[in-house]
Amino acid sequence: SYALEIKRFAEEIGVGAIAFYAHASAGCLHIRPQVNLKDQAGLKQMRLLAEKSLELVLKFGGTTSGEHGEGIARGEFTKKLYGPELINAFQEVKEVFDPEYLLNPGKIINPPAMDQKDLLRYGPDYQAVYKPTQTLLNFETDLGFDRAVEMCNGAGVCRQLDGGVMCPSFQATRDEGHSTRGRANMLRAAMTGKLGPNGMTSKELYQTLDLCLSCQACMTECPSAVDMSRLKAEFLYQYYQAHGLPFRSWFFANIGEISKLAQVFSFLLNPILNSPLARLLSMIGIHPDRQMPAFAKQTFTTWVGKQYFPEPEAEKPRAVFFYDTYLEYNYPHIGQALVKICQKIGVDLIILNEKVDSGRPAFSKGVLNKAQKLARINLKLLAPYAEKGIPIIGSEPSVMVMLKKEYRDLVPGPEAEAVSNSAMMAEDFLVSEIKTGRVNLIFDQIPRSILFHGHCQQKANFGTGSTLELLRSIPNSSVEQIEAGCCGMAGAFGYEKEHYSLSLEIAELGLAPRVREADLNTIICASGTSCREQIAHTTERDAVHPLEIFSAALA
Repeated sequence: SYALEIKRFAEEIGVGAIAFYAHASAGCLHIRPQVNLKDQAGLKQMRLLAEKSLELVLKFGGTTSGEHGEGIARGEFTKKLYGPELINAFQEVKEVFDPEYLLNPGKIINPPAMDQKDLLRYGPDYQAVYKPTQTLLNFETDLGFDRAVEMCNGAGVCRQLDGGVMCPSFQATRDEGHSTRGRANMLRAAMTGKLGPNGMTSKELYQTLDLCLSCQACMTECPSAVDMSRLKAEFLYQYYQAHGLPFRSWFFANIGEISKLAQVFSFLLNPILNSPLARLLSMIGIHPDRQMPAFAKQTFTTWVGKQYFPEPEAEKPRAVFFYDTYLEYNYPHIGQALVKICQKIGVDLIILNEKVDSGRPAFSKGVLNKAQKLARINLKLLAPYAEKGIPIIGSEPSVMVMLKKEYRDLVPGPEAEAVSNSAMMAEDFLVSEIKTGRVNLIFDQIPRSILFHGHCQQKANFGTGSTLELLRSIPNSSVEQIEAGCCGMAGAFGYEKEHYSLSLEIAELGLAPRVREADLNTIICASGTSCREQIAHTTERDAVHPLEIFSAALA
């Protein structure tokens, strides 16, 4: 009755839409009228709704506080809720223990009006005068960059210390400025001129966004779905347009081309990478204790070119394998594992030699023009397959997220939409194919204990359910997912001198200790290249890809 009456009243006063969502297990229903506080009419609607809510609360014998207490937002209504006698008693207790009103002033006792001007995050005077008017990424679905920032409603879920991935930098530093909310507040301050006319390309804003690991957990764990990784990428692009691109950022953004050239000289470079000379990389800002991955003697596509594959059969299922740069030049055995699995389950795997780097390193470093150029090349190659309904699969979560999500922002249009709809993790595809029952797989029956760590972006965009299901389908396997957040590596982030210590701190929050506790016979498993590198660096345990485990188990 309460919900229906609020809905009816909102419609009467001209509120266009209301969002209903709930904590179903607790029986807690949230009602969010869509009110624009940036104009006087919206501000009036908010007060009318609050007063109507109070009227209904009193009518039904409820309370205004829900599960969050009174505070500033509802403090002014306590007089009507409790009556003058109790309110006076509250004040007497306050004056006994806190006569100077030093502790949490303005809450419960003498609270301000809920719509007091200086308390509002947004109000009729709010103007994002310095918001970016031209962005490389497409923010149309958010109605602009500024509106994407304003998705943050200040709930502060990003300040959680356990039970989720968000926000790894806050969990390690306990600094509000390094939470999603802190970054959104700083972006809003820059857009409204509080950081000066050049605030949107200021060093202060750079420092606030610098420790964002782009894990994308805020996109799914934040009630308002704030996507700070996308906002950071656009900010970095604008910042580098104003200040120039540092060499280290250029280096990582072009890692695809650099790796292609370097792999040819792997016989010379690998001994150097494994020697004290590798510490020279610190000259470009890579921490001397980090070791860059060795190059494979033979690339994945070179290996594929030497294999015999039967002619594709019309009735057999097909999939395009979008292999990543590190698989191609550093870890081809992961691709070889997928090829073996697909042969066993009767899938024709299409491997495109013409594809280029996904653009993930460039996107993460804010070199968006580079990422956009790579995206256009890949979309031209992939779209014809996607339009035929052929799945596009991959083994590296962050790369598949580029296809699923980032390409739609870099090169919006029907090609990006088609590719996004066809993109999936290899494990998702394999599980669905195995479930058809077309093939009876034979396994080696060897007992395996597997400890799996999920990649942040996989959790946020695909989930880890299919990976766990694939591993658990191996007979005699025991599979456990590590209940930990981010590994702290985040691609290039953990390699960088100024981020190295924080990277280790984040790993020590959950992942590294859990791996160290594992029995030496336990197989450590992780889908992400960065995750596996961080595990090796912090625990001296080698982690393998889920596809390697499944392939090895096939007889």
